[in-house]
Amino acid sequence: MTEENTEVVETEEVEQVEEKTYTQAELDRKISEIAESTKQKTQQQLEAGIEERIKEEREEAERLAQLSEKERADAELTKREQELADRLVELEKKELKTEAIADLRKKELPAEFADFLLDSDAESTLENINQFKEAFDGAVNEKVKEALRQETPKGGGAADITKLNKDDLSVAELIKLKKESPEQYTKLMGNK
Repeated sequence: MTEENTEVVETEEVEQVEEKTYTQAELDRKISEIAESTKQKTQQQLEAGIEERIKEEREEAERLAQLSEKERADAELTKREQELADRLVELEKKELKTEAIADLRKKELPAEFADFLLDSDAESTLENINQFKEAFDGAVNEKVKEALRQETPKGGGAADITKLNKDDLSVAELIKLKKESPEQYTKLMGNK
């Protein structure tokens, strides 16, 4: 069979699959099976990660054991310096995020966007925030305008008032009608 024929056969098989309904008990059993399977996979991944870390630590210990005392001290110092540098980068990132959240709040923007707007430094992050504010405000204004658009009423308001019952109008509308169009008011009050 060629690939095209295989695809046609597979497509036909998929189309022939019937819809099956499950009882609540069957559904609960399937859900618990999936949950158990997911739990086992997560546990396996966690164990694999731990095993990998142990393996790396052993290899590092073996490598350090082969070094002289001075080389070992230098290697440990280098490792500590790297850890400190990583912590410093992480701390700077947190500070930058905190500043970005403060800037977003100052500009009355949702703080949830901070992660998306972060850049390598405060200056470029602020520039991202300013550009985002312009785009965000423009989009909000456009949606507000769209929501507030109304169609022009068909027909004149005064002519249609005779078709209404006086009970359909508020007291304020009746007073306004009496001031603006006494004739219409009289007709409306006489129509009851």
